[in-house]
Amino acid sequence: MSAVPGRGLLAGFTLVLVLAAMALTASPAAWAAGQKQLSKLEAVELLQQRRFDALETWVLKDAKAENPGCCVWRVAAFAHSDPANRALLDAWVVARPESFVALLARGTYNYHLGMLLRGARTLEATSQRQLAHMRPYFLEARKDFEAALALNPRILLGYENLLNIAMFLGRHAYADALYQRARAFFPNSPGLDKAYLFSMQLKWRGDARTFFSFRQYLLDRHRSEEGYEFLQHFVSGNEIHPGELLEWEGKGEELLAYSEARLAKWKDDATALRWRAVALERLGRVVEAEADLRRAMALSPLWDALHKDLARLYYGRIEMEKAKAAVDTYVALDPYNPERLMYRARLYTDGIALHYEFTKRDEAGHTALFAQALKDLDRSAHYGRDRPDVAAERALVLQRQGGNSAAVVAARRRAVQLTPLDPQRWRELTTALYDDGDCKALAAFKKYVAVCRRSTSCTVDHYFENVIHEGGRTDRCFGLKPEAPQQSTREDGTRLAPIEVDYPVCTATLRTMPPEQAIEVCRRKAEGGNLDAQYELYKLHSIGLLVERDWDKAMAWLRRAAESGHPRSVTRLGYISLYGLHGHEIDFDRARRFFERAMEMDYPDAFVGLSRALYHGQSVEPDRRKARLLLDRAINLGSQEARRNLKRYFPGDEG
Repeated sequence: MSAVPGRGLLAGFTLVLVLAAMALTASPAAWAAGQKQLSKLEAVELLQQRRFDALETWVLKDAKAENPGCCVWRVAAFAHSDPANRALLDAWVVARPESFVALLARGTYNYHLGMLLRGARTLEATSQRQLAHMRPYFLEARKDFEAALALNPRILLGYENLLNIAMFLGRHAYADALYQRARAFFPNSPGLDKAYLFSMQLKWRGDARTFFSFRQYLLDRHRSEEGYEFLQHFVSGNEIHPGELLEWEGKGEELLAYSEARLAKWKDDATALRWRAVALERLGRVVEAEADLRRAMALSPLWDALHKDLARLYYGRIEMEKAKAAVDTYVALDPYNPERLMYRARLYTDGIALHYEFTKRDEAGHTALFAQALKDLDRSAHYGRDRPDVAAERALVLQRQGGNSAAVVAARRRAVQLTPLDPQRWRELTTALYDDGDCKALAAFKKYVAVCRRSTSCTVDHYFENVIHEGGRTDRCFGLKPEAPQQSTREDGTRLAPIEVDYPVCTATLRTMPPEQAIEVCRRKAEGGNLDAQYELYKLHSIGLLVERDWDKAMAWLRRAAESGHPRSVTRLGYISLYGLHGHEIDFDRARRFFERAMEMDYPDAFVGLSRALYHGQSVEPDRRKARLLLDRAINLGSQEARRNLKRYFPGDEG
């Protein structure tokens, strides 16, 4: 099997830069004295120096006699995407054929490369082409993990990774046998049970009773375990990252209390520090959040995700220079990783470039950021080999750059070719064709509908349907008169009123004229009654982009748009009252009135917002029956978020 195309060397100056900037890792001399942990880069450096004995000693440094495989989490250092490492790992295995550590390291490397070649949201959406790219790496990794387990059967990581590989290879009988074998050594491991559930999800997809029965069994069995929270959110269909818990359920105070209780029990717990940092960030205590992330980095220098969290924190604080430095460090820790390269490209063009263009008035810096983003995406495509999300990200960057629409359409087409069963990719292609004035948008939309109806996790977006059929293109493409638009229907047969298509005014204008002139044009349109412009001025004033940060002006524009019947603005006022945002008092009755007003306009986000409040009992007694009814109505209006919340709140009852 050949390695990922391309070859790169880990430059010494990159190591010096990262160590100096973040001050997280020890020198090799300090490591030799046993004073600090190895960092990921230092472990890779030892590998390149072929110091295999030193690496093996480090991996097993804290191992207990009764469980010599307990600390193999350190092999995460070898999930480094440098193509040059393949030959070095082979040399390690040849030099020490009886070392389960060497086999684990090489298996981790191949498993990591296989996962990086995926690039789809779900296994169901992963194309056969993508799976074919992943398969050789997974087969190599499986061989090494099984050989390592033959030498030492008490390696939890080996079993977990083999279960994940079994899922991608569709080996359910193998997963069953492996799970029973692993439970003899780890009878109470949440991680093992989670990996087994993950490996069997496709087999159990048609048997919801089995899936949810096993899910409840796991929840009951691990209720007192420290991994229970992770397991609970995983099997509910949620993202494991604690930020999602806060984003969707508003449990910042609860997560803060839990993480502090865990820190009281285990003082140096990097995971609890990361949880507390996320909670503090959402609660507005960003200085404390940064301190927790820094402390977690000192405790776990191998945990690269902390650098990503720090970049996100700075980005949210509009400290773009610090965000750029943090994301640059995140990429430098594994410069061949397509996901990291893509993440940096997204961050560069999603706000940092605007900061350079409009705040620093640095046009050259703005141009350089877009050039670097496109370079990162080219490298990501090279190392990721046909990842569809890279093509989709390229289209997004070209749009933000103001590039020609033909290039955007070409990138969207490429993403569709790589994942033809992903409805989101067809939706994005439809939008790109529509924006380009291409009548093929209607054919792409029909394909989106067909693919969406075949998927169990997708509902046709009827608002999007109105845009495509009634947005002014139909008359030119089919010779129909615009005064007689075709009304769309919901799934229950009732009609949807046509909606007016009005693209974002302020952000589009910023691409065509200087910022001061663009803001003035936006303000004139808002004064003239353009509701989208009024809502956008609320957003600009609330974050202080191009205009002064002024809550009073922001709220004035938001209220003006809401009073004129702008459903998004009305719904936003509901959230402000529900959560007490912008210094307002929490007032559920007031929030409900705003939500209900937007619901009268059939705005799906309003149904979702009120259902969430009723389900969780936010400032009101919980009413899950009504929450379920509201979700059903939002789903009928084409809300994907409502569909996700239904699976999350009422598992097994999506029908």
